[in-house]
Amino acid sequence: MNKLWWTVGAVVVIGLAWWGYSATQTIPAETGPIKIGLISPMTGEAATFGDAWAGGAELAVKEINAAGGIDGRQLELVTEDDRCVAQTGPSIFSKLIDIDKVVAIVGPLCSTSAGAGLPIAEEGRIPTIIGASAPSLTHDRAFVFRNYPSDSSQAIYAAHYLNETLGKKSVAVVYVNNDWGIELNRVFVDEFKKLGGEILVDEGTPQDVTDMRTVIAKVRGSVPDAVYLALYPQGGVVALKAIRQVDLNVPLIGTDLFSTGEIFDVADAEGVLFTIPNTNARDEFVGRVKSETGREGNEVSGFAYDAVRILAAAFAEVGTEAEAVRAYLEDLNFTDSVALPSVTFDAEGDLESDASWTMRVVKDGAPVDVQ
Repeated sequence: MNKLWWTVGAVVVIGLAWWGYSATQTIPAETGPIKIGLISPMTGEAATFGDAWAGGAELAVKEINAAGGIDGRQLELVTEDDRCVAQTGPSIFSKLIDIDKVVAIVGPLCSTSAGAGLPIAEEGRIPTIIGASAPSLTHDRAFVFRNYPSDSSQAIYAAHYLNETLGKKSVAVVYVNNDWGIELNRVFVDEFKKLGGEILVDEGTPQDVTDMRTVIAKVRGSVPDAVYLALYPQGGVVALKAIRQVDLNVPLIGTDLFSTGEIFDVADAEGVLFTIPNTNARDEFVGRVKSETGREGNEVSGFAYDAVRILAAAFAEVGTEAEAVRAYLEDLNFTDSVALPSVTFDAEGDLESDASWTMRVVKDGAPVDVQ
């Protein structure tokens, strides 16, 4: 009997000891830096946008840390370059979550890598605020939110501008054949048709396209009133060059991805229109990004800046536990935004009051608001 009780006692002691060890391994102390993943195209054809996205996030972290951090803990950005291609998405999300142990993620900015990687963030229950604008990316994902306006509103604005402001009744569309381009094209085409317009050409091209002479010959042959270019900067430059070569003199409208040096620096872009979200984060704020981080800011910088500060507000209020942060974001009413009047999310994690859009034109190698 004594032997039996000794055995039972030993098992209990060992069990309690193991429980104590296990508890210390699974419940980390709330000390040290708070790691946030940042996903941005730091190289590749969207690198200008990636630099601006990173600059906004870095400025927010710098300011928060200078003010004492979150309850004395510093924020730490772990930056990953997705190159704006789908192949990088899964590996980058897995690294940030499994190896770097981030508690939240800002980005991606590109819909291509977001579409491939966001299922990993959702499965890992990592609160994520994206800039990627393909409409479906937030759908049916409890931990994914977007504080940048989706392409649904951008495409609708472009369709109405062409049809109502410019009075154009027929359009040729050339789009990049990836998650971003396909969804943007779908919304634009549906909306333009609803307005009574006609789509004469609806042509997808590879993301790495280097020659569009055949596509643009088809566009020119259709005799459109205007051309809508839902393309990345590299594809945009290729398309503009081909359009100028065939002397197609109709209005050309690009998207927010045309707000980049790759477009402004080519002579073929002169006079090209492009859509851009209305934002308060313009000249003064962009100058702060440049002076404080060394990066070239643009319109997207304010949205990345806000995303970091929204997460910081969540950490300060409810801590870093994923479910608590998710619940905080669901009920968010962020009135301290630099990009928008305020940020609240709808049931799908999208902006509840979507940002409005405006039209700009390339003039003398620089973007100018259309008056």
